[in-house]
Amino acid sequence: MKIVQNIVRYAATMSVTGIICTLAATSYLKSNIYYFNAERILVERASAAIRLIDSNIHTGLIQAQFIARRPILVRFVLEQSASREASDRNLRDGSIPAPNLENMLTSLIWHISILDLQGELLKTTRPDTETTSAYGGIAQAVRARGIHMGNPFLDSAERLILMPIGVLIEDPENGSPIGVLLLELNWQDFADLLSTFYTQYDSGNVMLLDGTGRLFAHSDPRHIFRGFISLGLDPWLPRIRKSISGVLYISDSGSQVPELNNVALAYAHSTGEYEYSSNPGWVAAVTVDRHELRRDLLVNQGWDLLLSMALAFCLLIGVFLGTHRLMRPLESITAAIGRFGEDRSQILVEVDRSDELGALARTFRDMAQNLEDSEVELETKIQQLREANESLTEVARLKSQILSNVSHELRTPLHAIIGFVELSLPRVRDQIDVVDAANFDRVLRNAYQQLGLVEALLAYSRTESGRSDLHLETVAIQDLVTECSELVSYQLNQGVEVANVISPDFAIRADRIVLRQILVNMLSNAVKFTESGRIEVGVGARDTEVGIYVQDTGLGISQKNLSQIFEEFWQVDGSSVRRFGGTGLGLSIAKRMASELGGSISVTSILGEGSRFTLWLPHETPKAGGEGPKVPVEKDDEHKTPSDDHS
Repeated sequence: MKIVQNIVRYAATMSVTGIICTLAATSYLKSNIYYFNAERILVERASAAIRLIDSNIHTGLIQAQFIARRPILVRFVLEQSASREASDRNLRDGSIPAPNLENMLTSLIWHISILDLQGELLKTTRPDTETTSAYGGIAQAVRARGIHMGNPFLDSAERLILMPIGVLIEDPENGSPIGVLLLELNWQDFADLLSTFYTQYDSGNVMLLDGTGRLFAHSDPRHIFRGFISLGLDPWLPRIRKSISGVLYISDSGSQVPELNNVALAYAHSTGEYEYSSNPGWVAAVTVDRHELRRDLLVNQGWDLLLSMALAFCLLIGVFLGTHRLMRPLESITAAIGRFGEDRSQILVEVDRSDELGALARTFRDMAQNLEDSEVELETKIQQLREANESLTEVARLKSQILSNVSHELRTPLHAIIGFVELSLPRVRDQIDVVDAANFDRVLRNAYQQLGLVEALLAYSRTESGRSDLHLETVAIQDLVTECSELVSYQLNQGVEVANVISPDFAIRADRIVLRQILVNMLSNAVKFTESGRIEVGVGARDTEVGIYVQDTGLGISQKNLSQIFEEFWQVDGSSVRRFGGTGLGLSIAKRMASELGGSISVTSILGEGSRFTLWLPHETPKAGGEGPKVPVEKDDEHKTPSDDHS
């Protein structure tokens, strides 16, 4: 039940965590999208503002071109030019009629002036009719480009901001320029357009800047008559000039216009859409207080948070109701399992459902019934196995007893034969011929071989019966190896040498009889399979163990057979059994006895080169001899080959 509850809690926790992570990711994405949309809207409004200004300037330009083509104005300029060529008369002598320019004025066209090609004033609606040097520059610019649009300027006398537009007056017959028409547009009309411009934000303002960043139009009328002030945008002007439109975030510009501090400023350049001869290089800018942008974003995020919290609450309610519905049948099944553990007859599960939990309850009932039937059958089989085990134990006891009795009966006459031959042969060897002496040696060798087989059977019987009463004592290994070598010397082939390279001082604590039997079996195995060369017995050490190794130069063992050589009654192949004889118990018995001493036997071998068997025993310093002799340490003895050097 706790597992199910933990799973449900985990699922609920992960769901809520997922909602929170989704909310965070959504909030981050919506924040970016909000600012992206806000920037797009601001740039669109700035572009719309500059297009509006351009269209109105284009309207003034069209009106200027229309007035410049009026016949009365053209005749006036032609006659004025002709009269100047004929005599040195001027406009004020009244001989040439002048057009009525005041009738051409509108709310947009505030003043009209007519200039000759050198910039001399011919006619104007201005109160001040004195020729100024500015007219000469305007006439020169109009002659060069056909159209001149100047920056707005403040007329201090009339307290107005005016924008000059100049166009050529051409002769209709040949199209040659004959004069210049200068219109001064009322900039207040443009300011009024900006003041009615919709920016979609409460703090939004629209302004018009020249190429140097000076303000000369603003949607707030309070800034119109403040003169052309610098906005402090010098650090941002390179970025503004670099792209046709964009958005800047300004923390503190140091501007004289407070609306330019801590704002988002979107800008758009005049693109020359109306094909002016010269692009004025103006920039329309829309500013919005950054606090308003953040406020709108926080409002949107607040609604998202409320929606996510409501969703999380509904999810938790759903998890609670689902958990309650899921836990009731599980609790019933758990209670039934508890009752079944106490009383196997109580297998009733009160779950009446058609879903997976109902199937689980029915499966449990069937399982409980099958388990009860299986227990009865298992008890019967256990009783049968118990009886069979008792029979096998009795058979093993009888087998071990028979082997022991037979071995003892065989060993007695063999000892008699060996003793008789060993006593008689030295006395009669000089009295018999070589053939008879060899026959006596053959009898002695075969008797020892049979005695070895009997000893192996006795050792096997002892290990099978589990008798392992150990009598620990200090054993001098060199003397014990010498004794074991003499026991197997009758099996040595001619030319084979047994080398005992163990120090006389080396001793360990062990059961002498068991250790002797292990070494005899290891030496017998080496002697049996070594036809020539050398058998070496030495010692080594690794970690906390001391090793006694027997290394030969015999037949060797293939790698695939190394794992089988310690099995009972096993030899390499049938031919080796027939050729070398033996029961196949020697190494198996040696391994069992090594385990009784708390050790093990390892082997390394190369086929055709020889083998190395090592008896590893726990190292224990003999008590009677003080500090034991130093033992040479062998690293990774398992991987040494018979051709390696040994200590």
